[in-house]
Amino acid sequence: MQSAVFTNANLTGANLAKANLTAADFTGADLTGARLTHAVFDDCRGYTAG
Repeated sequence: MQSAVFTNANLTGANLAKANLTAADFTGADLTGARLTHAVFDDCRGYTAG
């Protein structure tokens, strides 16, 4: 597994599918319309599932 940093990234309309990450940082990222499907994050910052 890997970690990913999406800090301040424009992820508008992105599709993150089947992601299996040890850590992900979405702090300040624009997730408008983004889809997270079958995504597993052991540690996630800056994103709250709604």
